[in-house]
Amino acid sequence: MITLGSEGTAFMNCTSLRQVIIHETGYVQEPQYSTRDGVLFSADGKELLFFPANKAADLDGGVYTIPDGTEILTANVFARARGLTEIVVPASVKEVRDGAFAPESASSGLSSTLRKITFAAAEEEDAAPVSIGTRAFANLASLEEITLPANMEEFSFDIFEMGVGGSSSLLNIYTAGAGTYSSVDGLLCREYEGGGKEVVCFPMGRTGEYTIPDGVVSVGASAFSGSRGITKIVIPGYVSNIGRSAFEDCRALEGIEFSGDETALPLTIGTRAFYNCDKLVSVSLPATLTELEANAFGSCDDLAEVWVNASGKLALNYAENAFATTGVRRESSVETVHLGANVPVLNIAGIFGGSVTDVYVAEGNPNYISVDGVLFSPDQTELLYFPANRTGEYVVPDTVKRIGADVFRDRDGLIKLTIGKNVTEIGDFAFYGCDALTSVVFAQDAAAGLKVGASAFAECGRLSSISLPAGTVSIGASAFYKCASLTQFTIPEGVTELGEKAFAESALTTISIPSTVTYMGESKAGDGVDGGYYYFDVFENCLDLAWIDVAEANDAYASKDGILYKKSVIDAEAETSQYYISALAFCPRRNSGADGVVDVPSTVRAIWQNAFYMNQGVTKIVFGGGNGLEEVKDTVTGKVIEVSLTIDEGAFYYCTSLSSVALPSGLTTIGSGTFNSCEALSEVVIPYTVSSIRAQAFWSCGKLETVVFEETPAGTEPVDLVIGESNSTLGAFSGTGLRTLTLPERTTELGKLAFAGCSQLTELHLPSTLTTIGQQAFANVPLEILTFAEGSRLKEIGSQVFANSGLTDVSLPEGLETIGLNAFKGSNLQSIVIPSTVTTINMNAFIDCIYLERVTFAKDSAIEEIGSSAFNGCIRLEEVVFDGCAAEALEIGSNAFSGCTSLASFAVPANVTEIGSSAFRYCISLGQVTFETLQDEETGKAYSGLGSIGGSAFAGTGISTFVFPETSAEGISLGSGMFTACPNLKAVTLSSKVTNIDGVFTGCVRIETITVPAENQNFIAENGVIYNKDKTAVRFVYAPADGGEDGFFKDGNVVIAAGTMQISDGAFAGREDITSVYIPKEVTVLGENAFKGCVNLQTVVFEEGSALTEIERWTFQDCRSLRSVVLPKGIETIGEGAFIGCTSLQSVDFSADSALITLGKEAFKNCSSLAELKNVSSKLATINANAFDGCGFTKLDLTAATALTRISGNYAFANNASLKEVILPANLATLGSYMFQNCTKLDTINLENVTTINSSAFRNCGFVTLDLSDAAKLASVTGSYAFAENALLEEVILPETLATLGSYMFQNCGKLASVNLTNVTKIGTSAFQNCTSLTTVTIPKLTSSSNFGSSAFKGCTGLTKVLFTEGLTAIGNSAFSGCTGLTEISLPESLTSIGSSAFENCTGLTEITVPDAVTTVSSKAFAGCAGLERVNNLPAVNTYLFQNCTSLSEVRFSEDARVTTLSDYLFDGCTSLQSVDIPATVTSIGRYVFRGSGITSVDISATSVASVGNYAFQNCAALETFASNGRIAKVGDYSFQNCEKLSSFDFDGVGEVGDFAFAGSGLTSVSLSAEFETLGTAPFAYCTALERFSVSSGNDCFTARDGVLYNMENAIVCFPAGREVEGGVLTVAGDEGIGSGAFAGCDQIREVVIEEGVGVIGEYAFYDCGVTKVTFPSTLTEIQAYAFAYSDLEEVTVPETVTTLGMNLFQGSALKRAAVNAVIDARSRCSNMFLDCVLLEEVTLSENVESLQSSMFENCVSLKEIDLPESVTAIDMSAFEGAGITEFVYRSGMTLSNYAFRNSALTTLRIEANVVSYYSSSGDNSVPSDPFTGCANLKTVTIVEGVTQIADGLFEGCTSLKTVYAEDADGTLRGEEGMVTLPASIAEIGNDAFAGSGIEKIVLPENATDIGMRAFQNCTSLTSVTLPSLLTELGTDVFNGCTALETLVLPAGLQTIGAGAFEGCTSLDLVLPDAVSSVAAGAFAGWISEQKIDVEASEGETKLWWDEDWTEGCEAQISYNFGKTVENVPEI
Repeated sequence: MITLGSEGTAFMNCTSLRQVIIHETGYVQEPQYSTRDGVLFSADGKELLFFPANKAADLDGGVYTIPDGTEILTANVFARARGLTEIVVPASVKEVRDGAFAPESASSGLSSTLRKITFAAAEEEDAAPVSIGTRAFANLASLEEITLPANMEEFSFDIFEMGVGGSSSLLNIYTAGAGTYSSVDGLLCREYEGGGKEVVCFPMGRTGEYTIPDGVVSVGASAFSGSRGITKIVIPGYVSNIGRSAFEDCRALEGIEFSGDETALPLTIGTRAFYNCDKLVSVSLPATLTELEANAFGSCDDLAEVWVNASGKLALNYAENAFATTGVRRESSVETVHLGANVPVLNIAGIFGGSVTDVYVAEGNPNYISVDGVLFSPDQTELLYFPANRTGEYVVPDTVKRIGADVFRDRDGLIKLTIGKNVTEIGDFAFYGCDALTSVVFAQDAAAGLKVGASAFAECGRLSSISLPAGTVSIGASAFYKCASLTQFTIPEGVTELGEKAFAESALTTISIPSTVTYMGESKAGDGVDGGYYYFDVFENCLDLAWIDVAEANDAYASKDGILYKKSVIDAEAETSQYYISALAFCPRRNSGADGVVDVPSTVRAIWQNAFYMNQGVTKIVFGGGNGLEEVKDTVTGKVIEVSLTIDEGAFYYCTSLSSVALPSGLTTIGSGTFNSCEALSEVVIPYTVSSIRAQAFWSCGKLETVVFEETPAGTEPVDLVIGESNSTLGAFSGTGLRTLTLPERTTELGKLAFAGCSQLTELHLPSTLTTIGQQAFANVPLEILTFAEGSRLKEIGSQVFANSGLTDVSLPEGLETIGLNAFKGSNLQSIVIPSTVTTINMNAFIDCIYLERVTFAKDSAIEEIGSSAFNGCIRLEEVVFDGCAAEALEIGSNAFSGCTSLASFAVPANVTEIGSSAFRYCISLGQVTFETLQDEETGKAYSGLGSIGGSAFAGTGISTFVFPETSAEGISLGSGMFTACPNLKAVTLSSKVTNIDGVFTGCVRIETITVPAENQNFIAENGVIYNKDKTAVRFVYAPADGGEDGFFKDGNVVIAAGTMQISDGAFAGREDITSVYIPKEVTVLGENAFKGCVNLQTVVFEEGSALTEIERWTFQDCRSLRSVVLPKGIETIGEGAFIGCTSLQSVDFSADSALITLGKEAFKNCSSLAELKNVSSKLATINANAFDGCGFTKLDLTAATALTRISGNYAFANNASLKEVILPANLATLGSYMFQNCTKLDTINLENVTTINSSAFRNCGFVTLDLSDAAKLASVTGSYAFAENALLEEVILPETLATLGSYMFQNCGKLASVNLTNVTKIGTSAFQNCTSLTTVTIPKLTSSSNFGSSAFKGCTGLTKVLFTEGLTAIGNSAFSGCTGLTEISLPESLTSIGSSAFENCTGLTEITVPDAVTTVSSKAFAGCAGLERVNNLPAVNTYLFQNCTSLSEVRFSEDARVTTLSDYLFDGCTSLQSVDIPATVTSIGRYVFRGSGITSVDISATSVASVGNYAFQNCAALETFASNGRIAKVGDYSFQNCEKLSSFDFDGVGEVGDFAFAGSGLTSVSLSAEFETLGTAPFAYCTALERFSVSSGNDCFTARDGVLYNMENAIVCFPAGREVEGGVLTVAGDEGIGSGAFAGCDQIREVVIEEGVGVIGEYAFYDCGVTKVTFPSTLTEIQAYAFAYSDLEEVTVPETVTTLGMNLFQGSALKRAAVNAVIDARSRCSNMFLDCVLLEEVTLSENVESLQSSMFENCVSLKEIDLPESVTAIDMSAFEGAGITEFVYRSGMTLSNYAFRNSALTTLRIEANVVSYYSSSGDNSVPSDPFTGCANLKTVTIVEGVTQIADGLFEGCTSLKTVYAEDADGTLRGEEGMVTLPASIAEIGNDAFAGSGIEKIVLPENATDIGMRAFQNCTSLTSVTLPSLLTELGTDVFNGCTALETLVLPAGLQTIGAGAFEGCTSLDLVLPDAVSSVAAGAFAGWISEQKIDVEASEGETKLWWDEDWTEGCEAQISYNFGKTVENVPEI
C-alpha cells in the first residue's frame, strides 16, 4: 500500500499541481484513495485529503465547492493552495481539522486571495455538531466574510488565531442553519443564559464607533479583544454582562458610553474587560453596574478620571485592583474619583489604586463624610479613604474603631501617625508602602482586642518606632514585612498568632516570643515529620536578627542558644500531654550558637526547610552533644518516637562558615539544597541509613573534596541510595571539589546533573547496582578514568551524562542498550567501541567529539538507530566499522555524520533502511560510499534494505562516483539537494528502484555520466538528459550532447522536445552553457529553480498556445543575461522570486488577453533594468510583497488591471529610483504599505478612486506639489508615514473629504510650506513633525486630546504663527515642541487641557496666558522655553512644567488654582526667577522644584506645606530667606544643598532632615526641636560657617554637647564644619562612636586619633574631609561605605580586626600607600575600595584577602605593581580597569571577572592553564569575557598548554600586542617575537578575541576550529594568518578591516564565509575552494579593482547556493572555475 506523507507533505512545493489522478495497480486489496475533479479524497469520498496547490486555475473565479457527502476536512488540507477566492463547505462536513484552511504563513497561499468561506446550512434540525479545529482559519489576511455552521461545537478563538496574523480584514461573521450559534449584525453570537444573545466574536476588520446591537445582552469573553480599529463603544442598557477580557487590547478605544438609564439591566464587567485600552482618559460607570471584577480597567495608562454612579437599589461589588494592573503595588493612573449620591462604602484605594488625590462625593450621599479631604463613615467610626497627596503627620480621631483596608496604602508623604484609643482593627494593607512613615503611636489607654491585618505596615521602609498596645491579640501575615528600619519590637503578652512573614526582611536584632503564642506562620508541604516538610518564615531574611527568646511556659515553641525549636506532643491520646523538642525551626542569620557550635537536641526528628538559610556564624553542627539521636518516650503511656531524622530542603543553604557536620545514623533524607553553597565544608560522611540525597544537596560546596559513604553493618539489609532527582535544574553534588568518587554498591540511581560541573573530578567508579544515570549527571566533568563494576545492570546512559568530559577512552558495559542525547558531546574520546547490546544511539550522542578517530560497532551489533547528529562535527573521525548487524533494520538519522571532515569512506550496512537528511553533509574527505548487500536465497541477487535517502544527505562531500544499490524495499526515495555542492561528483548509477530524482542533482553541473538500468520503470538517460520513462518530463540535464540541427542542445541553445509536459525542479539550475531555451506548448509545469542561476541565458521562448498556467518559485532567478520575456497568455500565477535578480531584464510581455491573476512575492525584485510591462492582465487581482521592488520603471501604467482592487503586498513597487509617473487602475482602492517607498523621482499619480493608503506608501518620494483634491473617496489616512520624508514636497492640497491624517504622515517633509487643515478632525502623531518650512498653520476644531496627535508639529522650526479655531478643547502632547520660531500664541477660550511637552523648547515664546477653562497643564508643557518671561492665569502645575525656562521672571496663578503640590522639577533651572507667590493650597514641595533657579526668598508661612522634596532648592545660590510655617515635618535629601546665602532655617517641628540636605549652605547654627527624629547622611557637610548645634530638651533621639551633635548611642553624627580644631588634630574618645557623615566636608581636620573602644566608622564619616592621617583602634570591626572617600588621607592600614568593609571606602582620596589586613572574600561587599585613587603607588595585601572586589583599584594610574598573595583567588569586574599595573600572572584556580584589567597599563601577561571566570553549570575552563580589552601597552602574552579558549574580547583593543608565546606542559616556550603562537589546546577563538589589536602574524592551532564573529576585526597590522586545515566556517566580520592582510589560504574544507568576513581587506587576494557552499552578503565589501577573487566553483553554482549579495560593495576581479582544466569545465 502507498501511504501519503502527513498533512499533504508528499506533494510539498508542487506549486503547479492542478489535479491528482488515482489508478489501480493491482497490488492493493482495499482501495485507499479516490479523486473528485482532481482533488484527493479517501476511498469512500468522506475525507478530503489533499487539495492541489494550483487547482484554482481550473475553477471559475477561484470558487471551490466541496462535494456534498464530504464529512472530514483533514488538517492543513488547503495550506498550500493558491488563488482561491471563495470556498463553499457542504452541510455534510462534520469535522474541520486543525489548520484546514490556514496558509503556511500570513503572506503565502490563500492569505492574499481568499475573501469568503461559506458553510451550508444543515437541513435537519438535530444534525450532529460540527467540530472545527485549532487555527482552522488562521493566516487568512484577506478573509472578509465567513459563514459558520450554527451547530458547530464550542467556539474557540483558536480557530482564527485572531490578532496573530489572523483574519485582520474580517468584516462579517454569519451563521447557517439551526444550532447554538447565530449572527447579529455580522457578529457571531449564541444564546445567553436567561434569554437574549451573547456576542462571541467581533470581526477584526471593523473600525470606528460601534453600538452593541439590539437583542444582545452579553459581550462574551475576549469577544472584541485585540480589535485595533474600534475607537468608541456604545453599550446600551439592555446589555447585562461584559465578559472577561471582552475589550482587552482595544488600543484605539477612546470612549465608552453606557447609554442605558436606571431601568436598564444590572451590569457585570468582568476581569480585564477593558485591560490595556490605553487611550481611555475617563469613564463614567453606570448606576446599573453591580459587579466590577479585578483588573477590569487595568493598564489603561491614561485613564485619570472615573465617575461612579449607583441607583441605591442594587448592591455594588467592586473588586480590589479593578483599575490597577496586576501586582502588589496596585499601580493605577486614576487620580480623580467622583462618587454619586447613592454610592455605598467602597475600598477606594483598593479599587482605584494608589494615585487617587481627589474624591468628590455627591451632595446627599449618606455613606461618607469628608473631614479635610479624608473620608469616614457618617459616625466616624471607620476611616475609609486618605488622599494620595497628603503629607506630614496625621492623627486618627478617637471616634475611629476600624481603619479600613488599603486606606493609607502607598501614601509616600505620611511621616508620623497617631492612632486613636478606640481602634481595634487595622485592615489588610492599611499602611502598606508608606515609605516615609517613621513613627506610629497608639493611645496609652487603647482598647483591648486589636487585630493587625495582613501586610498592614508592610514595606514601610522608614518605620522605626511602633509599640502595639497591651490588648493586641494577633499580628497578620506580612504585617511588618520589609520594615527595613524596624530594629526593635515588643510582642505583647496575649498575642496568640503571628502570621506568615509577619516580620520578614525587617531590621530586627532580637525578639522575645511570649508564652501565649501558639502559631507562628509555619506552613508545610510534601512528606516528612508530622505529615509534611515545614517552613518557618516569620523572620525570613531578617539580616540583623541574632537571637530569639521563647518564654519557658510556651507549650508550642522553645529556644536554645537563641535558636527557635518546635515542640510536639509525644502521645496525643494521653490524658496529660508530654512535650518534646521535635524540630529545629529557625536559626537567625546573625546567630552563631555557642561559640559557633550548634548542639541539636537528641530528640529532634527534623530540621526544617531553610532553617539556617544564609547563616554565617555557625561553624559546626552536632547532635545530642555529639552522641547522636535517641528515642523519645512518654513516661506514662510508653509511646515511643523512634530514631529518625529528616533534613529538609535548603536547611543549611549558603552557611558559608559551616565547616563540619556530624550527620547521625538514623538520617534518611538529605533534602534538596540542604548544604547548597556551604563554601567551607570540606568532608562529609554519609550514614548508611541515608536513602535519598536530593537535588542541590551539596551544590557549589567548592571545598568539598571528600565524600565517604559509610558501609552497611554486617547483617543489615543495604538501603537503596538515590542521589539527585530526575527533573532537577541543579545537581546534588554539582560544583563541589571532588577529585575521585567511588559510589557504594547500594547506589541505584543518579539524578539529573548529579555531579555536573565538578571541575576537579577526574576518576569515577560506578557500582553494579546502578540502573539509571540521569541527564547531565557528569556533564562538563574532566573525567580521565571511568570504570563500570562487573555485572553492571546499566541499560541507559542518559542525555549529556558525560558531555564535555576529559575521557579519551572508555569501555562501555555489555548489556547497555541506549546511549542518550548528547551523552558524550564534546568529550575527548579518541575511539569508542559500541557494545553489541546497544540498540539506540540518540541525537547528538557524540557530537563535536573532535578527537574521535574511530568508531567500532561490536560483532553482530543490535544497533537499530544512529540518531540525528550522533557523530556530527567529529572532525578527526576517519573510520566507522561495522562487524555484522543483527538488527532487522537500521536507520541513520539526519546529520548523523555531518561535518566529519576526515571521514574518507563509509560502507553502509545492508540492513540500513533510511539515511536521513544531511547525514553525511560536509564530509569533505568522503570520496567513497559503498552499500553492503545480502544474498537473496531464491534469486541469488544481492540487495540492500535501503528505502530512502534524505535531502542534502551527501551534500558538500568529496564523492566522485555514486552507485545506488538494488533494494528489497518497494523503492528508494531521494531527498532534494542530495548532492548539493559535491564538486567532484562525475558519475552516478541509479538502481532499478530509485523512484524520484527531482531536485536531487540541482546544481550538480559537473556530472558527466548518469547510468539508468533498463529495469528502472521511472527514468531513462539519453544524451545527457534524464527523462521520465515516456519522455514527457525533463527531470535533470547533466551533460547534454550536441545533437545537431534536430537535437536537444546545439551551441548553447536548448530546444525542449515537443510532447514534453514537465521540466522538473532544478532541471537546468546553475548551467552556464545555455543561452536560449525553447519551451513547447505541451509543457504544463516549470519546476522551482528550473533555470535558476543560468547566468548566460538570454532568451526564453514559449511556443504559441502554451498550456502553462504558472511560473513557479525561483524558476528564472538570477538569470542575469535575460533581457526580455514574452509569457504565455494562459499564465495565471507568477510565483515567488520567479525572476528575482534578472538584472538585464528590460521588458515583460504578459501577452494579449493574459489570464494572469497573481504576482508572487518578489516575483521581479531587483530586476533593475525592468522598465516596461506589456499587456498587463485585466484579471490581475493580487500583487504580493516586493513584487517589483528595485526595478527600473520610469512610468508605470496599470490601467488595464481592472480586477485589481487592493495591493496588500508590502513594498510592491518600492525602490524604483527612476519612477516618475504612475497610472493606477480605476478599481484600485487600497494601496499597500511601503508601496512606492524610496521612489525618489515619483511626482505624478492618480488617486481619485483610492480609499486606503497604508503605512509608508509614498515615503521618500519626489512630490513637489501633492494635489489630492480629486481623491474624493479618501476619508482618512490611517497608515503611518504615508508621505513622510518627501524632501522636495512644498505644497499639499487635501480633499474636502479627508478628515483623518495618519501618524507621521508628512514627517520630515522639510520644504513643505503650505497645507490647509480646515476639514480635518483628527491629526495623527507626528503628522507634520520636522516640517521646517511651515510658517503658518490653522489648527481646526479638534474635540479631544486623542484627535490632536502627539508631536503633530514638533520640530517645525520655521513656524511663526499658529491660529487656534475656537472649539478646540485640547492640545496634544509635544504638539509644538521645538517650534523655535514661535514668538507668541493666543490660546482659545474653549481649551481645557494642554498636553505634556506641548510647547517644550519653543525658545521664542515670551509670554503665555492660560485660558480660564483649562484644568490640566501636563508635564513639560513649557519646559525649555528659554525666552519665556511671564506666565499668566496658571490653573495647575505639573512635573517639569517650566524646567530650564531661563528667562522666566514672573508666574501668576489663577484665583481658583487647584495646586496642592509644587510638582517635581517645576521651576528647575529657571535662573531668572527670583520669587513666586506660592498658593495657600499647597501642602508639599516636590523634588527639584527650584533647583538651580534664581530664587532669592521663599515664603510658605500661609501654606500647609509639611514636606520639602529632595533637591527642591539645590544650588539656589541666591536664596537668602526661607519663611517657614512651623509645620514642616520633613526636609528631603539635598534639598538646600549649596544654598550658600541661606544663613538660617527654622527647624521648629522638623522631624527629619535628609542626606546632604543643607550641605554647602550658609547656615551658622542649627537648633533642632524635641520632635526631631531622623538625620540623613551628612546633612550639614561643607557648612563652613556652621559653628554649633543645639537640641531642645525632651528629644529622645539626639543631644548636643559643646556644639557637636550626638545620637543616643553617643556617636558623633554631625561635627560643625565651621568649628576650629586645635592643631587640626581631632581625638574621638573610646566611649564615643562615629556616625554616618559625622565629619564630612570638615576641611579643618588634618589628623584623627580614634581611641580604643570605638568599633564602627559610619558611612561618609570622613567624606571629602581634610584629614591626612588616621589612627585606628584594635577594637574597630566595621568601616562603612564612603567613609574616607575623596578625603586628603595619604596613608592607611586597615587592621585585621575589621570584619565588615563598605563600598567606595577610599574612592578618589589622596592615598599614596595602603595596607589591607582585613578579611576580604566572596561574601564581602566592599567594591570600589580604591577607585580613582590616582596617587596610589603602593599596596600591601595580607593573606586574609581572598577576593579583589569590583573596581577595587580602577583608575589607580600610579599603581605600577602589586604582589598578590596566594590567598587571592578571585579578581572581580573592573578590579584593575585603567590601573597602572604592568605585569600580571593569571594563576591556575584564580577566577577573573569581566573587564578586570580593561584599559590598564599591562605590558606583560601570563595566562596559566585551567583558569575559570566563575562556576556555571557548563563548568567551562575558560578565560572570561573582555578582561584585558583596551590594554594598549600590552606587548607580550604567554599562554600555557591547557587553556582551551581565547574568549570574547580577550585582547580587543590591545594595540601594542605583537607577540604571544605558547608554553608547553614541560615548560618549553614556543613562538617568536612578532608572531602569535597559541597552545595546541586552544579550540575556540571567541567573538572579538583579537579585534583591534596590534598582532601582525598568527598561526592558529589545528584544534582551533571555532572562530567567533569579529575575532580579528580591525587588526590593521595583521599581515599573515595560518588557518587550521579542518576549519569549516569563518563567521561574521572575522577579518573585517584587516587592511594589511596579505597572506591567508582558505582550507580546502571551508564551507561557510559570513557577512563582512573579509570586508575592507584591501591587500588580499583569495582563492575560494570548491567546498564553499555559503557566502553571506557583503563578505568582501570594500575590495578594490586591483584585487582578485578566484572561485573554484562555477558562477552558476554560486548563484544557486551563495547569497545573491555576496559581492555587494566589492569591485575586485572575480573569476570562476579557477584551477579547472578545459576538459572538466562544462562548455559555454
